[in-house]
Amino acid sequence: MDKRTVIGLVLIALVFILWPVYVQWINPKKPAPSQPVATGGVDTSRGALPLQPSARPSGAEEKKPAAVQASAVSIPAETVAVETPLASYKLSTRGATFVSVVLKNHYLDGKKPLELLPSEAGTGFEISLPHQGFYTSSLDFKPDSKRRELSGDQKATLTFNAQTEGGREVQISYTFSARSYAIETSFLVDSIGDWGRDYRLGWKGGLLVTEKRRQDALNYFGAYARMGTEVVHQKSFKSDSLKEAALGETYWVASRSKYFAAVIIPKEAPGTGFWAEGVQVYDSAGLAGKKISVFLGAASRQPSAVGGRFTLFVGPLDYGILRSFGIGLEKLLDLGAAPLTPDVLVEPIAVGMLWLFKGFYKFAPNYGVVIIVFSVLIKLLTLPLSRKSAKSMARMAEIQPRLEKLKEKYKKDPKKLNEETLKLYREIGFNPFAGCLPLLLQFPLFMALYAVLSTAIELRQAPFVFWVNDLSAADRFFILPILMTVLMFWQQKLTIRDPKQKMMVYLLPAIFFFFFFQMPSGLVLYWTLFNLFSVLEQYWVKKQMVHPAPAAPPPVAQ
Repeated sequence: MDKRTVIGLVLIALVFILWPVYVQWINPKKPAPSQPVATGGVDTSRGALPLQPSARPSGAEEKKPAAVQASAVSIPAETVAVETPLASYKLSTRGATFVSVVLKNHYLDGKKPLELLPSEAGTGFEISLPHQGFYTSSLDFKPDSKRRELSGDQKATLTFNAQTEGGREVQISYTFSARSYAIETSFLVDSIGDWGRDYRLGWKGGLLVTEKRRQDALNYFGAYARMGTEVVHQKSFKSDSLKEAALGETYWVASRSKYFAAVIIPKEAPGTGFWAEGVQVYDSAGLAGKKISVFLGAASRQPSAVGGRFTLFVGPLDYGILRSFGIGLEKLLDLGAAPLTPDVLVEPIAVGMLWLFKGFYKFAPNYGVVIIVFSVLIKLLTLPLSRKSAKSMARMAEIQPRLEKLKEKYKKDPKKLNEETLKLYREIGFNPFAGCLPLLLQFPLFMALYAVLSTAIELRQAPFVFWVNDLSAADRFFILPILMTVLMFWQQKLTIRDPKQKMMVYLLPAIFFFFFFQMPSGLVLYWTLFNLFSVLEQYWVKKQMVHPAPAAPPPVAQ
């Protein structure tokens, strides 16, 4: 390994070590502000549409015309409950909106079912006509039932009715299913044609942080939308001004956390635009959350009223469930968003890997065991290449003395040295790039596994053995990273024979330790097994290459 390679590896190590410091520098801890103001808009780095200033002033929600206000005597809000085998929903009669969504098959700490919605006022679902000052959140509704319970294949519809001071009738209906997180929704506002046809659907306040590693989870929060054939998103929300996307065909909008999402999907026709508002919330420990609201513009198809039909989805980012909608909703998982690799390469591998994992899990219901089986399978598939590579490296070690003699002999003639070195390589059948090929093949697999372990709901809180109780989180005791480092040191000891490269025996394992110690433990498990297989393979190849001693000549007949 030459001097420039060593310098490159040292620089890579410094990047990994200093990256947390850089993140802390650009995201300093702030005291909890009385009213957070950091907002932002749609990302333009990956095909997003250009940003324009919002047409609605920031105080628009507080200034609603009296004609659409609820009655002056406010009715105390009541709660309506809906129970399904998958979730528990609570809706408020104030705004006919969701105030709680608890997922029964997903847990906060391994025991308590998971709450997705913030408890603050002003969150949940809202229908509005911003140019008319109409917002359903200001109305008091009457439900047709205070409680619904579903089981088996049942479906049930819950209808809310309200009336504005101007006498307009407003109706919102939700149809729940016992077997789905999708909620079929419709609304109708009696407008008699004078309010126009444009309206806006919004999911306000985003979702709660549901993971123990809060900062890691917040990295995945964002506003997403499919506009035309492109999926656009925004995760930052650091600007001080409200932004909105240009108008265009919109097939869905979503506010996403690490493993869950709230999605609005128009049913009658694509929407007309996508808006996103983001607020970062701080506490004494730093960034505590992101309240990311998303809005879908639409046009009514009713002849004499404002109304529409759409689907609300508030649930897990399960690839199979999302894909079943048939509108590209699985792109919310962002399985191709691995560092240093293009989406088009990683995403198909990640999708295939997730399919294999779920298939293996049916026979071995432990994802740690599944990763071991997958590692063995990959090793068997790449064995011909890695064996050839190991043999080449072993031959390289054997001819090291001859290479040193060539360097000494032709130290003043680099051209001749290169010619003689290549001649020696051809003589022993050594390919200098053979050692890199198995690693190059492993790299997209490694990135795809990183994407799967970081975002797939199946791996969330998936236990393995003993101290490894969550394969999607880092090993809190660093046992797997240390074991991986020891095996890599051992592998380097077997591979590197050149005294001038001796420091790489120590440097490379150290670099990989700093790279891996905060990675998901499932990923570290995979790479630990890769190193173990490499060590065993080197011993095997070394044993095969030992030349037997020549047989003694037969005795001469007397």
